[in-house]
Amino acid sequence: MKFSPPGSAVTLAAGLAADGWLELSVRDHGVGMRPEDIATALSPFAQLDQGVTRRHEGVGLGLPLAVRLVEAHGGTLVLDSAPDQGCTATIRLPPSRIMTIEELLAVMC
Repeated sequence: MKFSPPGSAVTLAAGLAADGWLELSVRDHGVGMRPEDIATALSPFAQLDQGVTRRHEGVGLGLPLAVRLVEAHGGTLVLDSAPDQGCTATIRLPPSRIMTIEELLAVMC
């Protein structure tokens, strides 16, 4: 979303996949990236826009930290993107990480 124009739409979707895994996806309509640049974007401290005219701040840790957090829960984070088409980030978490409302309330009390 950081690379989306102000006021552009961002779509969030969530649901259970046929295999019982929880799927969460976020789609923006920002600058996107070339598919071959996705591995770089997921690497710690890597930045795709490193020029002196860079418009966005950051040290290149947001996506790598998100990947590690999802993986710590046994899940995956996948990016699908194309230049000028935006990006979709999809997180999949295994059924063992899903709690019912009752289970959540029980651990909160």
